[in-house]
Amino acid sequence: MKGEQWQRVEQLYHAALEREGNQRAGFLAQACGEDEVLLRNVERLLKAHAEAGEFLAAPALEVAIRSTVAEGGLPLTGQTISHFEILSLLGAGGMGEVYLARDRRLDRTVALKMLPPLVAQDPDRIQRFVLEAKAASALNHPNVATIYDIGHADGRSFIAMEYVEGETLSAKMGPPFDVARIVAIGMQAADALSEAHAKGITHRDIKPGNIMLTPRGQVKVLDFGLAKVKRGEESALNADTITLTDTVPGLVLGTLKYMSPEQLLGHTVDHRTDIFSLGAVLYEMATGRPPFAGTSATDTIGRILHVDPESIGQINPEVAELQRIVHRCLEKDPERRYPTARELMADLQNLQDGALPLYGNSKRRALALIAATVLVLGIAGTLLLAPTPPATGPAIESVAVLPFVSVEANPEVEYLADGITENIINNLSQLSQLRVMSRSSVFRFKGRHTETDRIGRELNVQALLTGRVSLHEQQIAISLELIDVSDSHQLWGEQYNRNLADLQSLQTEISRQVSDKLRVRLSGPEQRQLASRRIANDEAYQFYLKARFFQNQLTEEGFRKALEYFQAAVDKDPNYALAYTGLANVYSSLGIEYVAPRDYMPKAKAAALKAVELNQQLPEAHAALGIVYLVYDWDWNAAAKELQQNLLLSPQSVETFSCSLHFTDVLDRNKDAITSLQRALVSDPFSLPTNLELGCASYFGQQYDESLRRLREARTLYPGHPGISYLIGRAYGQKKMYREAIATLSEAKPLSGDWPPIAAELGYAYGASGRKVEAQRMLDELHVQSTHRYVDPYLVAMIHWSMGDKEKMFVELENAYARRSSWLPWLKAEPKWAALHSEPRFIDLMRRVGL
Repeated sequence: MKGEQWQRVEQLYHAALEREGNQRAGFLAQACGEDEVLLRNVERLLKAHAEAGEFLAAPALEVAIRSTVAEGGLPLTGQTISHFEILSLLGAGGMGEVYLARDRRLDRTVALKMLPPLVAQDPDRIQRFVLEAKAASALNHPNVATIYDIGHADGRSFIAMEYVEGETLSAKMGPPFDVARIVAIGMQAADALSEAHAKGITHRDIKPGNIMLTPRGQVKVLDFGLAKVKRGEESALNADTITLTDTVPGLVLGTLKYMSPEQLLGHTVDHRTDIFSLGAVLYEMATGRPPFAGTSATDTIGRILHVDPESIGQINPEVAELQRIVHRCLEKDPERRYPTARELMADLQNLQDGALPLYGNSKRRALALIAATVLVLGIAGTLLLAPTPPATGPAIESVAVLPFVSVEANPEVEYLADGITENIINNLSQLSQLRVMSRSSVFRFKGRHTETDRIGRELNVQALLTGRVSLHEQQIAISLELIDVSDSHQLWGEQYNRNLADLQSLQTEISRQVSDKLRVRLSGPEQRQLASRRIANDEAYQFYLKARFFQNQLTEEGFRKALEYFQAAVDKDPNYALAYTGLANVYSSLGIEYVAPRDYMPKAKAAALKAVELNQQLPEAHAALGIVYLVYDWDWNAAAKELQQNLLLSPQSVETFSCSLHFTDVLDRNKDAITSLQRALVSDPFSLPTNLELGCASYFGQQYDESLRRLREARTLYPGHPGISYLIGRAYGQKKMYREAIATLSEAKPLSGDWPPIAAELGYAYGASGRKVEAQRMLDELHVQSTHRYVDPYLVAMIHWSMGDKEKMFVELENAYARRSSWLPWLKAEPKWAALHSEPRFIDLMRRVGL
């Protein structure tokens, strides 16, 4: 097309965009007159704008026209470019038209992508064209079209690539796909993106038109014309190509309906923009419509930036199981999306494989539980469900019990509200056919005013139970509402007004009605398990609830207050097994972190043994005893036995306190831990303990990048948590990223109340980076702390080791052994000590610990 005609097309296109319907048609007919070629080209631009939602600014106008029009409006069919004979036009993309051609040299059919002469003089366009070829040629993957050649002939630049028979996904769009097909396509596309991202390549234009489906169902990702290559990936592409990838600030590239918010705003993008776009494609396959399509480009932009798409399950209930996966892809904040395409693919694989059990055979179940458990938080259980028939209709398979709200600003009511919430979570978790979100996942919403339907979508559950609690003298009032997430209608609601002394029986009644409305029933063993939770003395139960309230604060002060209330509970009711379990857990927490283990761990063991003696069917009692065997007695077999029993009695309610104690690392079973934790996250992705455990498991497995990804994701869920920052700083230290480690740990240290492990990890980072003055300052600080609080010698040994003082290190490790340090079971797993594994004194220490 000649320059003057091109300018005329551009002018008419912009003028036509300002008109609607018949007014636009009349305007064009009058403006173009007899020039049918001009009219046809403007109409093509308008159609491309309406269907693809592309920003057709001046540089992109010609791209849309050349989909069927070449130089002077003449097709290239029958011509020969270099040694390629053009057979037919296949289509067009953002960077050129694509022809079917025959390679005369090798006698094979290829797809030939052409850059027309009109833009061949544009250096940026040529550079981007070359980039596409280099980006795609760096990928050797069955789901990426293979690049054969790149060249320039007869004034035209071209890329010769594998010809893929089939149709684009856009041609297949229409009625929703079934789950199996969506998952199959999504897995292959995610696999291709994972390969590209590993090479530092971000596609930036994932859409149905760039996903080809072969007749045999194979996916091919096409068109890397907008690809962005990460600086420093010289191994994948030549360094001179990398400089070509920086986009002009504010320039928007991509296809509107599938753009991520950050891409749309012209911000810096990374591989997570592709995950968002693929999520939009999955959504469209599942529902038959794009997630953010508006009535205009402006409306679409607003939806992408500010509006969550309608639930997949509401549009097409047949594919509701995809909701959690797609919703996570489409998060506005990149930090809340899948951190990698590989993890997206893993979730799709799990869905394809069906509902996977959390653990396998009994031996693996014991190891997996221990991997995910440090202190199972004892939850009061008073439910004895009568075998009433469930309500009619399909059973609800997933539920979240949101933190009950205290109507009055009264601490006495708050502990009751939290306690009742925990009880119901624990009781419902006994139902093997019901997925119940963990305490840590739902308590993130405590005090937040968030729409229930949004919470339901985020947690990927079918129902929410909400409650309001008020207390007037000795009368307690509880208002409950069970909500169907799919359409926010109330499934059931009830108001209870009882004497506070009747709280335990009231919770039994509530649990019975909720389970009935959820349309699930307990099996015989489940009923017997719940029956084992005896009703306690009413006053003892009040003490127990207060103890749990303070225990959940996870601070030294909170633990000490909890200790007082648990002791008061057993004083009032000497046969109250749950209260003994609480005592054991608090003694362990204090003995692990705040006082010398020899002072409190024997007390923890005595309380746990008493709880098991009183109630062999209480899972929390076995877990509490198993923790003592693990971190204090160093008796791996006894720990495995007790923690296995906990899992057998309560397979659905695994809730951990910390991630620093990792049984499978002690036994060199790190891969087992990671596999089990990944499966656990499928059903409860927002569980803080499980996320932290997985970050730790990856760290002990020396997968530091994976550990950092997991922990950063946990930090987005729980911002400001100093324990997460401690673990992130620890992983940075092992990657020798000492500047990042020091910055992270320095920020977390005051937030933690100068928690000794953070000071020790900070001292280690200083020493390992050669900053011995600062490392010595951390040693001095720990010495001062040791005059008024317990500082484990193991932590001091870490800093001496980083400073190269092996003799002082061994002195402190021997002190740690003498004091039964709870850190020593991980002596072999901790990567800091790897260089000492051939040292005789270190080998002897590991032997004495039982490693």
